[in-house]
Amino acid sequence: MLRRSFYALFLAGAACSGGGTAPAVTSLDPVAVEEACAGVEPVLANRAPRRLRRSTLEHAIEDLVGASVPASILLPPDFATGPFEGASEGMTMGPAWANAWLGVVQDAIDATDAVPAPLARVVPQGSQVLPMEMATDPDPWVVTMSATSTRTVLEVTEPGPVTLTLDAHAIVYWNDEGTPPVGAPPVVTVLVDGTEVARFEVSDETQDGAVMEASTYLRAGTRTVDVVFLPTEVYRIATDGLLVTPVPSLPAWAEGCEDMACLREELERLVQRAWRAPVDAESVDALWAIVEEAPSHMEGLSRVLEIVLTDPRFVFDLGSGDTAHDRAATLAITVWDSLPDAGLMACATAGGLGPSDPGPCGGAAQLQRMLEDPRAMRMARQVAVGWFDLASLTDAFARDDLDDALRAELVEESAAAVLDALRNNRSVGELLLGATAWVSDATAELHDVADPGSASPSPVPSGDRGGVLRSAAFLAASGDAGRVSFPHRGRVVLERLICQPTGDPPNGLDATAPMAGDAALSASELRRADPNCSGCHTTLDPVGLALGGFDEHGASVDRWWPTDATVLPDGTRLESVPRLMVWLASSHRLGPCASTWWTAWVDGIPADAPRSCAVDGLLESPASIDSGMGDLLWAALWSAPRLTPSTEG
Repeated sequence: MLRRSFYALFLAGAACSGGGTAPAVTSLDPVAVEEACAGVEPVLANRAPRRLRRSTLEHAIEDLVGASVPASILLPPDFATGPFEGASEGMTMGPAWANAWLGVVQDAIDATDAVPAPLARVVPQGSQVLPMEMATDPDPWVVTMSATSTRTVLEVTEPGPVTLTLDAHAIVYWNDEGTPPVGAPPVVTVLVDGTEVARFEVSDETQDGAVMEASTYLRAGTRTVDVVFLPTEVYRIATDGLLVTPVPSLPAWAEGCEDMACLREELERLVQRAWRAPVDAESVDALWAIVEEAPSHMEGLSRVLEIVLTDPRFVFDLGSGDTAHDRAATLAITVWDSLPDAGLMACATAGGLGPSDPGPCGGAAQLQRMLEDPRAMRMARQVAVGWFDLASLTDAFARDDLDDALRAELVEESAAAVLDALRNNRSVGELLLGATAWVSDATAELHDVADPGSASPSPVPSGDRGGVLRSAAFLAASGDAGRVSFPHRGRVVLERLICQPTGDPPNGLDATAPMAGDAALSASELRRADPNCSGCHTTLDPVGLALGGFDEHGASVDRWWPTDATVLPDGTRLESVPRLMVWLASSHRLGPCASTWWTAWVDGIPADAPRSCAVDGLLESPASIDSGMGDLLWAALWSAPRLTPSTEG
């Protein structure tokens, strides 16, 4: 079964190219988008499926069965998809990836918690006492054991987990000379078929009311259970024997089921959620047969989970985009980086989640509910890292001059700012250039503001350090140990905030090497004077130098650059951060660029790849610096990204 799923992963990845011509879309309103794109037929059958991001797979497993497996680390990364991985044009898919995924699935099964269940499937039947075959001492409450072990044969009719309990009223141990033994304290061990399954230490000279308990798994058939006392002195023990109690169990996701009908319903819900679509009765019957034929419910459900997680319907986003369940999957993958929850699945089953649907199952209502959920921080964190180029803050090797906790906190502050803007539909300009700084007690000093009195990111009014552009995270990400790369800062501002291409250095030259003080200025002058470099650096350097008042960690420093070093080719002077902000705001590209980044996140393909009608129109839509961040996400979600044809076969 697993091998069939293994090959199915590759068959699902085979696709050819296709596409269509898109008319102009002149509004962010999803209804207008739908009308403008009417009649444009995407080539659905030829679209390459989109493999879920590694982080999506990791979160999906955690949300589905409660198992925490670091799939983001264990799976091979995607290298050709820019800041947002998982696109059909650059996704990693091959034998190495599939083998790694099988390992992740096995880890998930092993990590799925088992909980006690009242179902009667797991046996041995009832509780059973294994008597200790020992001679009775004249003292009626004491049994004297003249040997060092006792054996009892147990018939196990069906396999299952059990609890072994040795309820000893008293244990007294002496050697042949009548004195307590010296050396290591004696122990009592329990062996099943010669394999030790429990070990109890007798730590006191006398134990009153000692209850020694351990769990194990008994296979079906004749099992021999030995209770062994070590070392080999004579022991006296008062006990009722060894109690063997079956412990029926289920995976945690099926906790609470008391009958088989409930268990089947939970299994069907799990499969539908994992595959993000209704599952036909024949498929459910086939999976349920595996549970019924397995030695125990836990083992059968583990086998089913293995099948579900290796199925292409879990690993890939195969939806066409034209059903309610496809919309639920797109919402969940985008906003939660995971699977739809019960609420989304119920709305999808009811046929809701459309852009104009009213009530609690309307697309707008569900999107707002999802943004208020803590899981939305996953999206905000990844978008912040990709959009604002914070990758160096997530890599300890790239920035070993920053404390791990501080790097993580800086990323969290950027993510908190993004999520707040989405939840409250704050404008693009307010997010990027506004007067509010998101800081915590750990980063307040970097931002030159008073401690907000919070260990988590909090909004603090700050005219000097507000907005993403002036955040410590954005500024620190372009730094290095003790130095700042002003060309790199300029590149990040131009490419990430206004989507202006900056070109690559000639012959692979690293023209963004960090420098400090006068050396940085001298290097900038040389680059701008060199005909081979001036084409890029006459724009890159002034933008980066405008942010020269911040060091490599994002803290303010007393530094001034000559005016002529911060003049753009058109004569615009950027000798200060306020002037840079005015120039960015007047470029009329902040809004469309933000729209591009949101579309790239939702669509999962590079910004320059051919898209569907609605996506092409969205990128030419009237987004501006005043456009709400929530509106941009809303428009990107309803731009039919799932209808996008692939450009590669």
